[in-house]
Amino acid sequence: HYFILKAFVSAARQREAEAWFNNMIADGVHPDIYTFNILVKGCSNAQDFSGAIRLYNQMKEFDVAPNVDTFNSMAIIAAKMGEPKHVESVLEEMAKVEVAPNIGTFAAWLNGLARTGDVQKAMEVLQHRIPTASLQPDVRCFTAVMSACIVAKPRRKQEAEVVFRKLAASGLRPDRKVYETMDSIVGRNRVEALVKELNLPLPTNEEGGKNKDVAKDSRDSYRRKRGAMPRAPPPPR
Repeated sequence: HYFILKAFVSAARQREAEAWFNNMIADGVHPDIYTFNILVKGCSNAQDFSGAIRLYNQMKEFDVAPNVDTFNSMAIIAAKMGEPKHVESVLEEMAKVEVAPNIGTFAAWLNGLARTGDVQKAMEVLQHRIPTASLQPDVRCFTAVMSACIVAKPRRKQEAEVVFRKLAASGLRPDRKVYETMDSIVGRNRVEALVKELNLPLPTNEEGGKNKDVAKDSRDSYRRKRGAMPRAPPPPR
């Protein structure tokens, strides 16, 4: 059953996945954590946070204990919707059921904050909430905070540089996405000066090419406005 549900979810066919799930239950099959988690993950395709909550409540009915993957999927949905407060509610529920967040949980929260441009809250999460959870931020966490600096009005160049320096001091290797995000905020000349000052390595061609996030959306919009990234030409007639 799990692999059939996974196939439906991978094809973004959530309705059919849930129909199969309901038939499975009608046949007397007791769902497990893996079954529920793949369905909750499927809600992200439609950014259906209420659907994820409904499935989470069903887990309680079947006495299936959630794990960190359950909550991370819910947090990612909320982040995609630009609803960081929903991510906070997920964290509160995690505390109630005593499931510890991992860095993926906080990365989702930061991505949600990035979409709203809440730099102050993003900095608080990066500098205080993550260390309080005895975790170390990864590159995507730093990038999300920089992305918040793009969305904020006006853009927060000073805070972006602070985050960039913290990333460099952490020992993590900045990837292409980091440099491109910083380029959108402070400009290429300033990025090159920071790279030289901090003795940072430049990314390889293979780095940063596959992941999509709010930074890319903001970056592309910024470059089109200043003429550095023209829109694709219309198809030939």
